[in-house]
Amino acid sequence: MTEAIGGRLASQRLPFGRSKPIARLAQPATRANLLTAVLALAGVVLPSELQITIVDGARFTPGRVAAIVLIIPALVALFQKGRRWIPCDALALATGCWMVIAALGAVGTKALPTSGGEALDFLGGYLITRAFCFGRPAIDTFVRVLKTAAIIVVICGITDQLSGRLIVHDTIRTLVNASEWPRAGWRNGHLRAAATFDHEILFGVFCALSSAVFLYWETSVFRRLSIVGICFVGCLLSFSSAAVMAFLLVLAAYTYDTLMRRFRWRWKVFWLLCGLYIAVFVAVAQHPLGWLISHLTFDPQTGYFRMIIWDAGFSYIAQAPLFGYGYELFHDVRLDGTVDSIWLLQMLRFGIPMFIFFFLTNLAAILPSRQEIQVGWQDRYLDRMRRAFTLLLLVFMFSGLTVHFWNYMWMFWGVCLGVRASLREMSMGHGLRVNATRF
Repeated sequence: MTEAIGGRLASQRLPFGRSKPIARLAQPATRANLLTAVLALAGVVLPSELQITIVDGARFTPGRVAAIVLIIPALVALFQKGRRWIPCDALALATGCWMVIAALGAVGTKALPTSGGEALDFLGGYLITRAFCFGRPAIDTFVRVLKTAAIIVVICGITDQLSGRLIVHDTIRTLVNASEWPRAGWRNGHLRAAATFDHEILFGVFCALSSAVFLYWETSVFRRLSIVGICFVGCLLSFSSAAVMAFLLVLAAYTYDTLMRRFRWRWKVFWLLCGLYIAVFVAVAQHPLGWLISHLTFDPQTGYFRMIIWDAGFSYIAQAPLFGYGYELFHDVRLDGTVDSIWLLQMLRFGIPMFIFFFLTNLAAILPSRQEIQVGWQDRYLDRMRRAFTLLLLVFMFSGLTVHFWNYMWMFWGVCLGVRASLREMSMGHGLRVNATRF
């Protein structure tokens, strides 16, 4: 077959003997692709101070407004003929629904505005990109918007550093008379830039995660080095050990993948070695998780404090394993101030089922299928994008051990899961008999 993905394609024969239209993969990018990408990533450049509060706890941030606008069209698009639901969709839906169910079971309806908002962030972000980031033009448009957003926030971070204050947040607070949050943080006499995010750590980790996509998406060495360098500057401006660690993990994985790309077995060996290392580490270390957390920070004191939080958190989880505690205070100084782990905090709030649903959602999105492997060796673009978002999600999961993600970064996790799930659907139902576009 001589057609390439960018050519005019009418249909393909699937393994089950059915023909499925794949014209949407060949269509050029449209204004609708651009609009949905901008709305999906609006929360990156629009601070959370720009919000509407209807009742206590019910806040509509820019990201939530985008989710409300697009969630119904997204569901309609997913139910169209030719689209396919995959296990990741059911698990993402279970994750969002369980947040609301667990909060109701733990503390009643008073937690509904907050838990419903968090569920909307995650599930809305997931459904937007799951429905509309389908096909190469849509994914390309999404990454271009992400690149623009990354450049904007790093410029804002540089402005924070030069001005000695969180200039974006200070300006927005002046305009809308918002409360003073976030507050400026300092480390070693330097301001920790937050740009448009609610915390400097969120800013730095966002830059690190975005670099994973740009490393695989850019085909020019100069442009790749430029945008990844910009992301690294953002990591440094945040003065966050989690951000720098995430960036180094991204860079190491990409380097390994590049050097070993001729060998199809490279990832099997990689995960085998990781598994052996973890097994030995767990067998030797007296407190494996504590050692890991304490060595992922610039300041050892913050690492030991996180260890204390984990120990305290597990004791509370054992007392309410099903529904958790919602948003109630524990009256425990170790947990009421901050819980610096998305995994631990979600279990405390929504119980162990939340952890299971969310973990399996990520696993269902990133684990390769046989069809994906076959298509990967035929379509280099799809293969690169799958590896990019798989790496991003893996680093997201790892960073969550020492970072709590909220507001737009929580939504961004859902957004990236949606893109990866769409890439899986494309591999399962499209392109099996299509020659790859050469780069």
